[in-house]
Amino acid sequence: MKCIKMKTWKTIYKNSKLLTKYSIPKFDDVSFPEVNDFVFVYWVDANSNSEWISIKKAKKTKLSICLSTGFLINKNSTEVTVMSDLTWDDDDSNKEGGSTTTIPMSNVIKIEKQKINLRTI
Repeated sequence: MKCIKMKTWKTIYKNSKLLTKYSIPKFDDVSFPEVNDFVFVYWVDANSNSEWISIKKAKKTKLSICLSTGFLINKNSTEVTVMSDLTWDDDDSNKEGGSTTTIPMSNVIKIEKQKINLRTI
């Protein structure tokens, strides 16, 4: 077993004390109405190849089946948008998201709502 240096232990202890300052904010329809269900979106995308391949092999190329996951933030007749990452301040003053994917509805095979239990305080 490898011995951990005292400096490393001090860093771990310092970081664990720092993390106790943070709490998980309330997450529900009232505090975050911009976010809807958590979904799996199955969809079809183009498949490309930049290699030199035979024409026979190129003719056998199929479309790619994709899976995007996240909170459903937009769905209409032309597109669906999911967002994987959310962040907000303790006072709910700053709500942002990241890792968004917008998919044309014409490419969507299926949207499955996922049952998840978020911690609500």
